[in-house]
Amino acid sequence: MSRSARRFRRDDLDLVALTATAARHGVLHVGNQRTALGLGELTAVELDPISSVVSRSAIAQLLASIELDQQPGAPSPRLHLAVPFLPGEPGCAWLAPIQITASADGGIWVTLIADERPGLQVLEAELDALQAGAEQKSTGDPGLLSVEEDPDAAVYGQMVNAALEEISAGRLRKVVLSRSVHLTATMPLDAASVLERMADREPSCVRYAHPSGTSRVVGASPELVVERQGRQISSHPLAGTIGLSDGRDGGMALARSAKDLEEHRLVVDDIVGRLDGLVEKLSVPSAPRVVELRAVAHLGTAIEAELPAGSPVGLIDLLAAIHPTPAVGGVPTSEALSLISSLEAPRGDFAGSVGWIDAEGDGIFHLAIRGASLSAERATIRAGAGIVAGSTSSGEIEETRVKLASIIEAVVPGASARLEALSSF
Repeated sequence: MSRSARRFRRDDLDLVALTATAARHGVLHVGNQRTALGLGELTAVELDPISSVVSRSAIAQLLASIELDQQPGAPSPRLHLAVPFLPGEPGCAWLAPIQITASADGGIWVTLIADERPGLQVLEAELDALQAGAEQKSTGDPGLLSVEEDPDAAVYGQMVNAALEEISAGRLRKVVLSRSVHLTATMPLDAASVLERMADREPSCVRYAHPSGTSRVVGASPELVVERQGRQISSHPLAGTIGLSDGRDGGMALARSAKDLEEHRLVVDDIVGRLDGLVEKLSVPSAPRVVELRAVAHLGTAIEAELPAGSPVGLIDLLAAIHPTPAVGGVPTSEALSLISSLEAPRGDFAGSVGWIDAEGDGIFHLAIRGASLSAERATIRAGAGIVAGSTSSGEIEETRVKLASIIEAVVPGASARLEALSSF
């Protein structure tokens, strides 16, 4: 089935208000340089595992079914995707009939997509209605009613010790283990307000939002899995972490930490190895740099590469090659995933990849971390820590506590202080 698309400039649009609407009801992927919003009645397509030919074909066919108008310089129609953590699980793609794209220097573009051309006029009227009726903020902040850890710190410490035994036996070199907190608030949680607080706390991170069953997933990710712009390919893994609660000089200690440098090197070497043979002109800095966020600092390496001229390798091929990265899985991959599955509750979309791909084959995916799954008054928040030789259960408990507390504070302001009083947290 073919669809018609119409693209035009609308520099008068209120991006803040429409971003809030997309957080509540649509899809979004927003960074400092690019805003990508999807509004209207989403067409959801369940995908086979992202590594399968069927998924790549479905994505390509859906984008190819859109007949473009003649608008030089206009952005291409795109699909937003959420790829779960485990590579064998199905993902989901969404085609939004109203797509808004903005960049720091390119103005605001609207792409309308309808099954029939008369539907384009209906969508333009719907966009005007969304702009007129958009709510930027909810009324009041929620309070914390109850909290449940899954697992608590003591059990998580036992999980870390089990991983260290596997590492000591030589069966693993690194594995990332996570734990969750389930919150109940005093009122329904507003996805737009939670996402706005996340952005205020982590302005350098990329915000994302999408539906997941009856829930809304929102987050602010610091980590680029893969980006394609023409033949240019980028990835920016983060691995190695230190808390910044005692001041901003933690980054200096992180840069000198043999354990964290080794953890980071394992991740970079693995990603480079997966890209090798698919790309050319691989550029990898000789040493990582320190990336400071609000509560933690990470070691990061900006990997750049180029697709060979005429290469059939596309963005989804690159994503399938890299995902799941050792930044959230481990080394070796299969052994790490096996241990994670035996010790943790299913991750679902947590630590998967979230992003978009357009009809030109360009797009971007970030790790689905530093987020929350919201359903009425309930929120589930998850965080993990990388375990290598030299890790300790107390150190990994503290790393997850710091990460969880930062996200919890964005979901229910003031809640992290109450949780820190719990000996189990």
